[in-house]
Amino acid sequence: MPDRASRKRVPWGHYSSVLIHWIVAAHSIHILFHMQHQALTAATSHAGFEGLLVKDRKSMALGNFHHQMHHRYFECNHDSLDVPWDKVFGSFHDGTEESHEQFTQRRRALARRGA
Repeated sequence: MPDRASRKRVPWGHYSSVLIHWIVAAHSIHILFHMQHQALTAATSHAGFEGLLVKDRKSMALGNFHHQMHHRYFECNHDSLDVPWDKVFGSFHDGTEESHEQFTQRRRALARRGA
């Protein structure tokens, strides 16, 4: 039987929004800039801050509540809010008590099945 770590759900990845270019044609330079943006926002969203304040004004958004929920419950919110995969695959957690209860029930069901 596989160990618990190998049974974890594999997220679809931070770069999944780049897949839109399989549907909507784009120049290769645009795709490279898109990938660069995704790489840089991954670094800033893990800074632990919601925004960069300069002279008491938010000058740059860094992280968000959606992503922080992913760090609290690792099995949810794998992608950004711009891409609907979490809602499609049932891994969206909006921070409400109802969402928390749904994830708790899902964990219990998986534990009973031994998954």
